[in-house]
Amino acid sequence: MRSLTYPFKVIIFPFRVFREMTSSPSLSNVLPGFLLVVALQLLTLAATLCVRASRIFLDSEAQSTSLLASDLFRINLLSGLLRSSSSLLLSWVTYAALLLLIARVFSQKRTPWNPFLIIVGYTFSVLVVSGVITTLLVSLLPEVHFDAAVWSSGTSEEIAKVYDAAWGSTLVLHALNYLGLVFMFWLVMLGAIVVSVANEIKLLTAIMVSFTAYFLSALITAFLSV
Repeated sequence: MRSLTYPFKVIIFPFRVFREMTSSPSLSNVLPGFLLVVALQLLTLAATLCVRASRIFLDSEAQSTSLLASDLFRINLLSGLLRSSSSLLLSWVTYAALLLLIARVFSQKRTPWNPFLIIVGYTFSVLVVSGVITTLLVSLLPEVHFDAAVWSSGTSEEIAKVYDAAWGSTLVLHALNYLGLVFMFWLVMLGAIVVSVANEIKLLTAIMVSFTAYFLSALITAFLSV
């Protein structure tokens, strides 16, 4: 299916790909590629969590064991993926809905809801790229060792202190912090392109719409996630 190539093409040729999608906005045309975006994001997230766990070791008197090899990690991996998938779903729905509603203030064109929501989901392709880069960077972090007792029964403050001592001053951690901002901006710009192409409004106006929608969706997501 052609739509399975959209998640990759939208990274390089966003204007062309979004025009193609909005010219024939049917669910059958855009849904398979969107599902691929979701699957790839969960896959890269799982890879990041596995690599991160491989850098964490639990020390006891008998031995030092990688967190990746523990039963605890397998349980936490599943719960982490479930939390992330629900967070992704919430972020996508709120951002796409706000994007469409705010865009209608500036355009008389009425884009159908169903395909538009799916098309906006392709902006999350940048998070797949972000996940790949994050996984590579995390693999460069130094090993961090926890006392097994602290890991299992310690407070979050105690665990955070160990993380900060081992990783807090590394260039990798600073790079990861900036990486989040870069990809957030990239996602918002792709959202602006969707609005501009689908609603036939100026790109500058579309950028304003996209930033407003993203900011409001972040507030709503944070509130609902409490």
